Amino acid sequence: MSSASHAERFSTALQRTELFEVVRSTYAANQISVVGRVVEKGKQRWVEVVERLEKASEFYSGLPQEWKSHICQRYFLKDIGEDRKIVFAWNISIQSPNMDLALESIERALKGESLTVRAPGELDEMPMTGVFHERNLPNEKGRGAYHIASQGGSKDFRRK
Repeated sequence: MSSASHAERFSTALQRTELFEVVRSTYAANQISVVGRVVEKGKQRWVEVVERLEKASEFYSGLPQEWKSHICQRYFLKDIGEDRKIVFAWNISIQSPNMDLALESIERALKGESLTVRAPGELDEMPMTGVFHERNLPNEKGRGAYHIASQGGSKDFRRK
């Protein structure tokens, strides 16, 4: 995936929160910067989104999907009528050597999903350590599994 499509994907993820309006996005190798404004009704919840992003960045540190973020308010002069007034916008910058994996994690964080690390495969079964191999074999009376503490089923918990 190209840097331009990464920037578009990140911008779209921010807009899906319905709290952020993207004004422009820029990109370079392994970096995306988005400038935008927080909608009026969402200013309280925006801080929660920023907190989720920062916690996720900390959680994934040292993993393949890690990223570094810089989130700040950027001030600049804008022509408004005949005057130049100072205005601000939010600037969100993401850096990652593996932007595909980082964006996947960022999108989950923006949705409010729990922070998880996905394993490459699913574990079906695993041997229990410290357990004798004959534990699940039938005892001398032909019965199936027996109580761990029993010797040949003599302390079978089903008997009285």
